[in-house]
Amino acid sequence: MNVAFCCIKNIYYGGGIERYTLELGQRLAQRGHTVTVYSMRHYGEVPSIVQGMHIVGTLSTRWKNSEKLTACASAAVRTLVDPKVDIVHFHALSSGWAACISKLRRQKCVLQSHGVALRYSKWGTLGSQLIRALERMAVLHCDAITCVSNTQVQYYLRRYGKRAVYIPCGVSLSDKVEPSEILTLGLSPAAYLLSVGRISREKGFHYLISAFRRLRTDLKLVLAGGVSDTKYMEQLREVACGDRRIEFLGMVQGRLLAELLSNAAIYVQPSELEGMSLALLEAMGYGNCCLVSNIPENLEVIGPAGFTFESRNANSLYERLNWLVEHPSVACAVGLQARECVKSRFSWECVTDQMENLYLSLVNGQGSQRTSGGLNV
Repeated sequence: MNVAFCCIKNIYYGGGIERYTLELGQRLAQRGHTVTVYSMRHYGEVPSIVQGMHIVGTLSTRWKNSEKLTACASAAVRTLVDPKVDIVHFHALSSGWAACISKLRRQKCVLQSHGVALRYSKWGTLGSQLIRALERMAVLHCDAITCVSNTQVQYYLRRYGKRAVYIPCGVSLSDKVEPSEILTLGLSPAAYLLSVGRISREKGFHYLISAFRRLRTDLKLVLAGGVSDTKYMEQLREVACGDRRIEFLGMVQGRLLAELLSNAAIYVQPSELEGMSLALLEAMGYGNCCLVSNIPENLEVIGPAGFTFESRNANSLYERLNWLVEHPSVACAVGLQARECVKSRFSWECVTDQMENLYLSLVNGQGSQRTSGGLNV
């Protein structure tokens, strides 16, 4: 079976979509499938073969509001002229609209939903109308939709009458990494709180900083993630108000990220919105005690193996965080539960099994998910 992924920034650089593609794609390749990954050229050179996957550069604009749209259009056109693929896998609505191009060659198209785009606060009136139109196009032209949370499954059923398939993200359990690089940053094991994610408003870092500054503690707060909203980054620095306990590390990867996750006292996810957070899964996989906002997507992941606070409520976050800081033995015990939770529920091999079975059902003509009574728009 030939599978093409449309479209990512860089297999070695980016966020959850890039990591998902790497984990799923390499496992499909190991199982004997041909995997092609269409990647934006301006995010840096990548070898033509990575973990058995063929990497193909696509053209796009560099303006962040249109780069994904143009890159996916370019990738979809490539699926018309490159050797024919059986499955074109589109990541997110900003890609899925381009299924109308790939369908010209009668290729089966899968839309993977990582979140409900219209819930994000960054869209104005015009942007929301565009997103709605792209969503309708993606739902209309894709043969199947997969969602990383049951909340999203219900959204597509309620709005479009289309049955999506729940296939979560996965996590690879790793042994804890001894501190080395973090020591050069002035960080000590179990002496800092950690939050990982791109710097954008829906991640809720301003609530975390506000709550943390009220804590009477020598612990540090480490925020790690690339900046996707420079104005919001400036606001975070204003909220931090020069507190020397707060560290902004920017994008971190590799050993440094592993060390941060291995040695944190508590992992905090204050997000207002999520799809299914790979960062949260990884934190749980390293055995961290996790404190998350009580949005449905976070609750779905963490289950009973962690702590929650009221979303968008800095006071609620402060109270729960203060209690955990004062009860480190409880935090440690719950962290062990979190590791066992992801081990039993979120295996990449299980995710690959489910996605592979969906692909095969579409190729064999058994899995096309049509709407029940048309699109409810």
